[in-house]
Amino acid sequence: MEPKRKGKSRDGSRFVALPHVLLDSPAYLALSFSARAFLIDMALQYSGSNNGKLVVCDKAMKPRGWASSTTIHKAKRELIEAGFICETRKGHKPNKASWFALTWQTLDWSPEMDMQRAGFIRSAYLKTNSDPQKME
Repeated sequence: MEPKRKGKSRDGSRFVALPHVLLDSPAYLALSFSARAFLIDMALQYSGSNNGKLVVCDKAMKPRGWASSTTIHKAKRELIEAGFICETRKGHKPNKASWFALTWQTLDWSPEMDMQRAGFIRSAYLKTNSDPQKME
């Protein structure tokens, strides 16, 4: 019998980790389905050392099927308000993108960020007042 190899135990070597505490939280249950999908597509950018430098501009999200700027903006706003993501750098035209961090991961702070390390609230989604009945 051939020994089980780590590389053969699943498809691909990268994955998106969503903790059960996040998925079971009232804040997550209150999210719209588009915000849930957007959160997963954002989390795909996380490499283990770039939390705080995730981008959600139209150009970055279009290949994932996000064609509407309005839908992107609404999902982003909903995720910020629910505490799942945090804006770490304000973007501006012509070509400086806003950066975001996932709050269930440690912030990978860098001096280019507009916020200080102390401004990042880890697990902010557990501290929001979300109504699970709000489901859209």
